[in-house]
Amino acid sequence: MSTMLWKENWAESRRHYLDWWAGKGLVITMWDYVRTVGAPHALVAVPPPARDLNQRWFDPVWRAADIHYQLANSSFKADIMAVANTHLGPGSLAAILGAELEGSEDTIWIHPTPERNAPIVLDPNNRWWQLHLDLVRL
Repeated sequence: MSTMLWKENWAESRRHYLDWWAGKGLVITMWDYVRTVGAPHALVAVPPPARDLNQRWFDPVWRAADIHYQLANSSFKADIMAVANTHLGPGSLAAILGAELEGSEDTIWIHPTPERNAPIVLDPNNRWWQLHLDLVRL
């Protein structure tokens, strides 16, 4: 089954989003996975539990498997979209620009760089940038 068919009211939601961007109407959505009632959209194996917090947050292969499973078992009622959540916590941009990340049970903590006045640059070899790319690819 195509993932496009996972959302039965796509045309209605599309209209809601277009109206909202035009400054009218309302979009009713969630930013996290909401369990569906009934059969999943696709039969996707439950990933094994993460070995540790580093695997849970920073292993792109494990995260991709978990995201696929979550989406296959999520509700897309109202205006909820099937979106693969590849963020690295609320500080993804900070990490891409040089901060360090630390996974905890329910969030990712951001640790600033020691040099507060360092220039802001995007290093294409930054490990967090590379992790983002890996997550998106998978």
